[in-house]
Amino acid sequence: MKGMKIRVYLCTVAIITVFVLTYSPTNYIDASAELIFYDSEKGSIKIDQGQYLKPKYVHEPVQIHISGKISDYQMAKATQLIVTPPSGDVVENVILPTREGEFDFVAQITSNHSTGEYEICIIHKERIIGPAIFKIISEKEKELAIQDVPEWVKNNAGWWTDGLIGTQETLSKEFSS
Repeated sequence: MKGMKIRVYLCTVAIITVFVLTYSPTNYIDASAELIFYDSEKGSIKIDQGQYLKPKYVHEPVQIHISGKISDYQMAKATQLIVTPPSGDVVENVILPTREGEFDFVAQITSNHSTGEYEICIIHKERIIGPAIFKIISEKEKELAIQDVPEWVKNNAGWWTDGLIGTQETLSKEFSS
């Protein structure tokens, strides 16, 4: 999507659930849940979810809450938030961290955004923090992901929820019949 722009608003976010994404120059490990977290000696980036459902309508945007901290922050230096969508067209945004180097803001996803993997990086003093990666998925991709869960997992989870089996049995295929 050439020329795509994401509007960014300053915002304080208090909702964070448990998820970890670690990155090294050779690979990243996606523990696959809700919160995306990138952390290094240079700083950190938190994104409130690992994936977002693409909105059906332009007038019903979905918000992405992004926050973090820049280590060794210097106020006189420009700080950029870089978004790289699946198309590869880089979108640059100037952000204004606090004196302590902390930042909080919200970006919006509309039905005009492409599905796929997006990368968020912060650039400060020519240092790159990130990437933190999230996905935008379609309704069809969401349905396919749900169908990919093995039947024994669905059964055991239901029985565990009903109190019919314990935690150890929930993780075992033996109770799946």
